[in-house]
Amino acid sequence: MKNIDLGQAIQIFANVGIIAGLAFLAVEIAQNNEALNESRNLAIAQAAQDRESALDESFRSLANSEYLPAIFVKYREQGKAGLTDEELARFVWQTCSGMSRLDTLHAWHERGYVEEEEYDVRFRQVVLGFAERWHDLGIAPIRPAFRSAVERIYADAGLSVTLSETSAC
Repeated sequence: MKNIDLGQAIQIFANVGIIAGLAFLAVEIAQNNEALNESRNLAIAQAAQDRESALDESFRSLANSEYLPAIFVKYREQGKAGLTDEELARFVWQTCSGMSRLDTLHAWHERGYVEEEEYDVRFRQVVLGFAERWHDLGIAPIRPAFRSAVERIYADAGLSVTLSETSAC
């Protein structure tokens, strides 16, 4: 009789151990999920801060530039033909820099680091604002997912702008 009692006791202790182990595992999984969510939220906040800092720096550098504001005005008034070779080169590279920032914003959106509302405002509106300039300067997105997103935005807006097959960037 003692052998059966000892066997039953061992089985009960084993079952209690399994239940305790499962409870511990559930707590660990919950804590891990909480840590992952916190890390994701921190990454989203950092990405937003990085975007704002980059945009701020871009505007400051443009505002403080000795030549870029005049080039923008000249381009707006006279078009690409009114720019000297040096002005055109500066304007193209400044525009390529802006396209690169938009590509980064799009990539962050693909990874879930940019909320849909911010993406709508910052990405779609800026892409539409740059459509004619990109076409005029022969600048086009290179990364396929970014290019497809730009083409969709153009189509949704009813624009007949065609992206260059090769890019000046």
